[in-house]
Amino acid sequence: MDVLADLLGRARASGALFARTDLHGAGGIVLPATAPLSLHVVSRGRLHLVAEEAVTCLEEGDVVLVRQPTVVSLLAAEREPAEPLAALLARPGAPPPGPGVRHLVLPGQGPPATLLCGAYALAGSVCDRLLVALPPVVHVRAEGRLGRVVQLLVEELDADEPGQQTALDRLLDLLLVHVLRAHFAERPAPRWYAGMADPVVGRALRAVHADPARAWTVEGLARLAGLSRAAFARRFTALVGEPPLAYVTGWRMALAQDALRREGSTLAAVAREVGYGSEFALSAAFTRHVGEPPSRWRAKARAAG
Repeated sequence: MDVLADLLGRARASGALFARTDLHGAGGIVLPATAPLSLHVVSRGRLHLVAEEAVTCLEEGDVVLVRQPTVVSLLAAEREPAEPLAALLARPGAPPPGPGVRHLVLPGQGPPATLLCGAYALAGSVCDRLLVALPPVVHVRAEGRLGRVVQLLVEELDADEPGQQTALDRLLDLLLVHVLRAHFAERPAPRWYAGMADPVVGRALRAVHADPARAWTVEGLARLAGLSRAAFARRFTALVGEPPLAYVTGWRMALAQDALRREGSTLAAVAREVGYGSEFALSAAFTRHVGEPPSRWRAKARAAG
């Protein structure tokens, strides 16, 4: 399993919220920063995106990925007024809350544009590793396979057939994968992503993510990668930005934090899950890495919601 697949597998959409907004040459919509990740597709026409005082012209087929806590406005024209999403949904005749696709219409006399939006509800330390690797706004052009995914999403939103929510969830996952690939191909990628492209380091990273509880050593990872211990450690550190066992520990601690959030989890079970032989061993490693014992960290995390 590669790093991106592991992160996205844990960030998988389930019951994601979808909306379709038709703008007819006037007005705009202000999207709140409530979802950790949201994807927005211009399926028809042209729109203007305003984020952090920057204006970007979006053409038909463009895809935008927005990371919390960024507030964005999508306008029919650059200087059009925008209305918060909550206010639009409170208007008489607006679609009621609940499952399914919410369809909004902003009337006007200008050229029509259609915006499709899907939002993820991510939580946990593992997902944070993906979020911190992204800028507030990612803008990519839907070409090639990404363009075909966008077309499938458009068709599914229009279909309103049985199983639509499941189909939309999986299409949103697929859209996110291709947007991230396109973005990291053109911009500086996180170092763990760059490491995956290396035939030696990528082999070690896949092994760690496939079996994080295994008693990994630098020697064992080096043998798996086909290099000497010293050569492997240098290459891994240069590409990933930290030594091999520091990466293993950091990944285990992220997994442990998410496991500790689960109802009914015990320290002994979490210790076994992430590769520590006892509660004491996990507590010692967790305290060194996080700065407080797992029991105290869990109480704070659960109190925070």
